[in-house]
Amino acid sequence: MGKEVRIIVADDHRMVRKAWELLLGGRDEYRVVGQAANGAEVLQVLQETRADVVLMDLDMPVMNGIEATDRIRNCYPWIKVIALTMQKESAYIKRFFAAGASGFLTKNASEDELLDAVQQVLAGHRYLSREVSDVLSSSLLTPATDDSSHRLGGLSEREVEIVKLIASGYTTSQIADKLCVSIKTVESHRRNIFKKLDVKNVAQMISKSKERII
Repeated sequence: MGKEVRIIVADDHRMVRKAWELLLGGRDEYRVVGQAANGAEVLQVLQETRADVVLMDLDMPVMNGIEATDRIRNCYPWIKVIALTMQKESAYIKRFFAAGASGFLTKNASEDELLDAVQQVLAGHRYLSREVSDVLSSSLLTPATDDSSHRLGGLSEREVEIVKLIASGYTTSQIADKLCVSIKTVESHRRNIFKKLDVKNVAQMISKSKERII
């Protein structure tokens, strides 16, 4: 591997973070550039530090690993996120990959498997731990296509996402922050949504889309 790989470790247990830091720090090609005790702290670290990979626990306070991964996908799409968790249920795995993750390992993974996972995701591949590979078939690694846009006014995937956020009570500025786009971009999407759905206000939009995509 040519360049140094910059890694952030996120886990709500300090000893776990320290263990992974010691493991990775013993190799010249890897550098732990930040630690975080929850998803919100990961995002704070990323505002100040460049990273290539985030090793992410799923069950953390304040902001869990799945929500943090979704935010990273929107704000830092070049960063690869790998789960390091004790969770092995298929629902967690599917939600994590749907949020934009690149790899999934349990905390029982060996050092060699962790390093292999990092190399695989940096090469553009997805990685599923051998320990949980029998939980899912390979087809489940690709998030199911959401065809709600075809069922409702030809909305794009991003427009469907914005409809859901508006219906959940998010303001325009909050949506812009969550999706890492400008307020003008959100307003443009909103105008397009109104036009495609042939509605004039938010109440009509929610009413028309409620049974199909919300």
